[in-house]
Amino acid sequence: MKLLSTIFLSLFLVPFVFAQSPCEPDPMFTDTLGVFPPPIDTTVENPSEGIDVIACIGKPYDFTFTIAIGDSLRIQTFVLAVDSITMSPDTAVMGLPAGLTYDCGFPDCTFLRDTTSCISISGVPDESNTPGEYLLTIEGSFHSGFLTQPTTIPGEFFPGFYTLKLEAADSEVCATSNTNKIVTPQLEMSISPNPTSSFARLKVEVPESDVYQYRIFNMLGREVFNAPIRLNVGTSEHEFDFGFLPNGLYLYSLSNENMQLTRRLIIRK
Repeated sequence: MKLLSTIFLSLFLVPFVFAQSPCEPDPMFTDTLGVFPPPIDTTVENPSEGIDVIACIGKPYDFTFTIAIGDSLRIQTFVLAVDSITMSPDTAVMGLPAGLTYDCGFPDCTFLRDTTSCISISGVPDESNTPGEYLLTIEGSFHSGFLTQPTTIPGEFFPGFYTLKLEAADSEVCATSNTNKIVTPQLEMSISPNPTSSFARLKVEVPESDVYQYRIFNMLGREVFNAPIRLNVGTSEHEFDFGFLPNGLYLYSLSNENMQLTRRLIIRK
């Protein structure tokens, strides 16, 4: 979340204005607020967190953070009006391998209230880099009236870490694939209706018979439901009652040892 990750998630929902920018915000997150994906938090299990694209030395790389900003920010018992979030065009994303740079969706890396935009990381990692995991941080400042608060994510108020994995050009993942995107094995899943207020049907298509884990996470990354499901190869439907969930945006995940797929769920009563 690039500036007020976890705190952003307690903002009030407001209409968004999509910025015209060189990167494209992920439409999956247009109904919520924050920076996505969030940092990896070792205290919780969230399938949507962290950077899921591997970088290869000598190969083009591209990854996008989505940033959704509201009009107010709640910090404990205080509510502050949001004017803007600013990031330095030169130091907003720290720790990148040589050859990779970033671009902000808004001019001068200034993100205004009631907007959804993005930060894209791109380039070609050069041979001066050592393969391994690079820890990234995103730095900026939150502005409310005369108040300016420097913020770092991950940081004191935002547990976890961002890791960009860099592989050698001749590594198995880089040498045998035309893409460095981490690929999910064939697995399809949907919920209907979505949004739902209570009962809905989960339709799944799996390539292998197995016991799968079905999980639901709120947008703070906290697991709110977890159950095993025995699935046979092919397509099947299962009815669930989501009435126990408060209104809001959730992520639901289906996984076994070989694959995982995550989708969005909206509860609206």
